[in-house]
Amino acid sequence: MTTLGEVIQTAVREPLPAYAQRRLFDPLGIEAPEWPFSPLGLAQAGGGLALRTRDLWKLGQLYLDGGRFGGRQVVPQEWVHQSLSAKATAREDADYGYLWWLMKIPNGDSIITAPTMSGSGGNAVFLLPEKRAVVVITTTNFNERQPHALTRTLLTRDLIPSL
Repeated sequence: MTTLGEVIQTAVREPLPAYAQRRLFDPLGIEAPEWPFSPLGLAQAGGGLALRTRDLWKLGQLYLDGGRFGGRQVVPQEWVHQSLSAKATAREDADYGYLWWLMKIPNGDSIITAPTMSGSGGNAVFLLPEKRAVVVITTTNFNERQPHALTRTLLTRDLIPSL
């Protein structure tokens, strides 16, 4: 995702972290994101960004609300729609949009599609549009086998039924 970051900062003529802070993070009240950088000093645009749990929730809520936050259109609604639409079939239980997994999650006798930001160690942000909910799971399962399976079990066994 180094290429994506380079494309963005070239297009906006501003370093990606500064642009993202001004256009996205400041309107959401997100302070001090920790960016990973490539050996060439380019900000990584597709993974590794360290944010607090509440900040991850704000990003999820922004997308659940069609790009609006605090009464302001922060991200174009059409971009949100396109991002959360399947662009590729990634595997049997998930399609992929623009940097969002579209997880197919069992819910009783049905399957729901939950747009998901998936991070290392099983960290995840799930959008549950049918429930009007954003679920953020942050973990320390970096050295566990199948950390995303642990997160998914927590979501399907404990969290979704309680909603």
